[in-house]
Amino acid sequence: MKQEPGLTKSEFIFFLGILVYYTVSLLDLTVASTLLNEYGTILKGLRFLSYLLFLVAIIDCYVTKHAFLFCTIAMCAMVFCAAFSTDRSVVYILLMLFAATCSTSKRVIIFIFSLQLLFFSMVVLMSQTGMIQDVIFDISTRARHGLGFTWTSIPAILFFYISLEYIYIRSEKLKCIELFIMEFFHVILYVLTDSRMCFTIATISVFAILVYKMKFRFIKALYKFFLWISPVIPIAVCAFSLFIHMGYQENGAIWQKLNSFLSNRLQLGYDAVKQYGITMFGQKVEWIGNVKAAEGLEYNFVDCSYLQIMLNYGVLFLLFVICVYTVILLYAKKQKNVYVGIIVSISLVLSITEPRLWNISFNAFPFLLIDVLNSGKWKEKVDNPISGNMLINKANSFSMR
Repeated sequence: MKQEPGLTKSEFIFFLGILVYYTVSLLDLTVASTLLNEYGTILKGLRFLSYLLFLVAIIDCYVTKHAFLFCTIAMCAMVFCAAFSTDRSVVYILLMLFAATCSTSKRVIIFIFSLQLLFFSMVVLMSQTGMIQDVIFDISTRARHGLGFTWTSIPAILFFYISLEYIYIRSEKLKCIELFIMEFFHVILYVLTDSRMCFTIATISVFAILVYKMKFRFIKALYKFFLWISPVIPIAVCAFSLFIHMGYQENGAIWQKLNSFLSNRLQLGYDAVKQYGITMFGQKVEWIGNVKAAEGLEYNFVDCSYLQIMLNYGVLFLLFVICVYTVILLYAKKQKNVYVGIIVSISLVLSITEPRLWNISFNAFPFLLIDVLNSGKWKEKVDNPISGNMLINKANSFSMR
């Protein structure tokens, strides 16, 4: 069996940056984050340390021509969008993706999976042993547990992405018993958090993988057809999502029932479009979520990833995100990777009701783009025009003259 090469220096620096970034980002999702407000400057400094490590990884490593061209153009566009929306996180995520080209998709997702699973397990365990508070929301109606996180749906959604990452990592080696165990935990989280939509989509994902593993001829043919059409799913889901929010009719009986089923999400999306409008390059939007709403402010948070991205960062950035997922699915189709086709499609569907499509603290699947950028005719490595290696080579050649 062919042994995988060890970590390069660039990968080590990159993974160190990932460790710092995810530690701070995941900590911010817990009730402990309120206790750490006085250390806000330190936490902000750690975030910038992670960005610095990503930049060092970029400078140190060799990247493909394709990756460098793609990321340079994308970075320029994202800087422009960030200037309009006053949110620089889109630039930092692009920086992270660019740095990730020094590794492979699987290595990056395995590392993120390990961090998320360890963090999730520690927080839930600490909340159930009294070390941190297990806040119970909606006591008078549903009694939903936060399990140590700032909102009740966070543990269910985080575990949902952890389970999808596990499916990706295991792929063909995945056993049916592992899927049943996974579903068992989804059920427990549903009972404790009452996150209905997340539980429904999670159960569908487990069922879809279970059916695929049956290996019947007609099932293989069905999934082969699904993989063939999968590249259009990002566009179709995005179009459907924007249609039901922007086309919502307040007086329509069917619309009202659909809005009620989606916990008033359509009304909130419709109101946000009326208030802010659609821009090409984004705008500053102040979202009032559950935490701020508890302080007396009017709740206006839009859960739909597609609409939220378009309102925050503009049409240009939304098109970029859809292109990223389309390219990932095109590559999965080329590689005949049904597992990637299923889990990415499932993630796209959940993003209709959850703002996690481009939130890498939860969703690590944008890193599937790494293998796309490092593949095919662009596989031959070249010196990054800003790489330290190239500068050294130039200096040496100059000194020999």
